Amino acid sequence: MTTIAYSARIRKIASDRQVTQSGYYFGDTPHPKFLEVGRFIFCFAGSLDGIDHLRERLSEVEDFVDFRSVVNFFKENYEEGSHVEVFVIDRENPSKIGVCSTDPDGTNPGGSITDIKNGYFTLGSGSKIALGAMAAGADPREAVLIASDYDTHTGGSIDVLSF
Repeated sequence: MTTIAYSARIRKIASDRQVTQSGYYFGDTPHPKFLEVGRFIFCFAGSLDGIDHLRERLSEVEDFVDFRSVVNFFKENYEEGSHVEVFVIDRENPSKIGVCSTDPDGTNPGGSITDIKNGYFTLGSGSKIALGAMAAGADPREAVLIASDYDTHTGGSIDVLSF
């Protein structure tokens, strides 16, 4: 899985690059687990096949009008059978995020838009650890590093994006 940590307060995202499947470690992904598309930043967790499929589709897009268009894009372009979770940040309103996901079996894509109440959002297998670390004062990079100490599905290189 992965751990992605986001602080709207300091406009910073961090994620690990470790790839695991069914408890086995496969190394690091060749690219960060987030992608900038126009004013939106997509952060990915889940099946690598599903993530790569979405990244390829997103490469054809210059920007989105709003979160509703992001959610519709996800529903129309997810890869059936691949479980994917995505949260999307709008640079113009960093305390509001879009959350899109499929069911664990890779069906029933959906999405919602929410305000971040405490200034932090996390995703992935180490998300609860990272959220606790940020609530205790860690920045997103430190939070992912702390999660990697306690979550076997988090590790490898850490990518950071500040905006």
